[in-house]
Parts: sequence; structure tokens; C-alpha cells
Amino acid sequence: MGYVRYLTYGILGTATFASGAQVNQYLRAGDENWDENWDGRAGAKTKATRHLYLIRHGNYLIDAELKDEKKLTELGIKQLNETGKYLQSLGLNYSDVTHSTLIRAIESCNIILNYLPKDIPKKFDDDLCEGLPYVPIPRRQSLSVAKDYDRIERAFKTYFHRADPEQKSDSHEIIVCHANVIRYFVCRALQVPPAAWLRMSLFHGSVTHVSIRPNGHVGVNTLGDIGFMPRHLLSR
Repeated sequence: MGYVRYLTYGILGTATFASGAQVNQYLRAGDENWDENWDGRAGAKTKATRHLYLIRHGNYLIDAELKDEKKLTELGIKQLNETGKYLQSLGLNYSDVTHSTLIRAIESCNIILNYLPKDIPKKFDDDLCEGLPYVPIPRRQSLSVAKDYDRIERAFKTYFHRADPEQKSDSHEIIVCHANVIRYFVCRALQVPPAAWLRMSLFHGSVTHVSIRPNGHVGVNTLGDIGFMPRHLLSR
């Protein structure tokens, strides 16, 4: 997308800086690529901001043969306890928690719930399960078919949108799912090429905080945050 081209020209040491007019020209060109109606809700009269906390599941038995055997390891359990403590420490009134139906996400969600109010609604969604959302660039031969695109794109449209007009106050929603899904969501939310999803990496138990404002502007406040996680518990 050439984000750096408006900063300098030439090579290091002999570069000349772009003028303000040139910079503004590049910025305007970038602005034209932003879809204000990306969620189909442009013009909706809402005053609330939706905050999404995308949690990657904990370390799990990746070599297990059956998907229901891919449970959290002892390390994964410890990781999600730290994630739960962190979410609790924020002191937020979470509206609900949603998880994918893979066992590692279910177990991760249940651990997090130990640190939240007992009456918080818990939901599940098959569309949040791990998969290949988009053929990545740079390309990899083993990832040449985006077989899960339709499902994961459907999940994006389910959870990423401006607040409903009847929502009067900001909301805080937790979604426990998977690295590929979260990375694709971030690309789609920021309207950057979805093929870039594999250029990011997320640790187990990490928190990605996305806010969707009433005007439709999206902010990624943290991406794969693990600042709360003790160093000896880190894995990905």
C-alpha cells in the first residue's frame, strides 16, 4: 500500500522530505479507500461504542489426533488464569462472553468465567472455530485454499458493527477464539488487505482489544497483549 512513500524520497543520507502538500495528497488518496459504510450502518443514530476483547485460547495438545482431545495443557490452564485475572482487574461490566466450539476455546472460556460475575451470559458460535480465512501474501504452498473464508467472514459480520440505536451506553464483549480468526478480524476491521493476516503473531491467552465507535471508525487498542502474563508462561 506504500504507506512509507510519502515520508522520504531517495536513499538514506541523501533523502529529501516530501512537502506538506505532497503528504496531504497521499493521505487524501488513502482516505478515499476507507469505506464509511463498511458495516451497512452508516448514518445510524447511535451514541455507544462497542468494545470487543478477542482472547486467544491457551496452549493445548496440538498433536492430539481427535479435535476433542486437543485440550489445554497445564501451561494453557495457567495462561488463561492470568488472562482471567487481567480481565477482572480492568473493572469493566462485561455484557457477555462468546466462545468457539473447539474444546481448547471452551476450556479457556470456562477458566475466564471463574474471574467474572456468575450471571454474565455465555454463548457459543461454530463460526468462530479455527480455520484458513484467506490465502496469505506472501504465499505459502500449504495455505493455497481459503476453505474457511465464508464461515469466518460470516463471523466477522456477526460481531463487528456499530452499536444498535437502542444501545445507550458503551458495551464490553469478550470473544474467546483462535489466532487465525483474530488476525483476519483485525485486518477486516482496519480495512487493510485480509491477505496480511499471517504477518502477525499472537501468544496464547493474549488479549486483542478493538473498539467500534458510533461513527464507524475502528481502533485496535491492543493487539495480542500479553503484558500481564509472566514471562515463563509465554507460548504461541
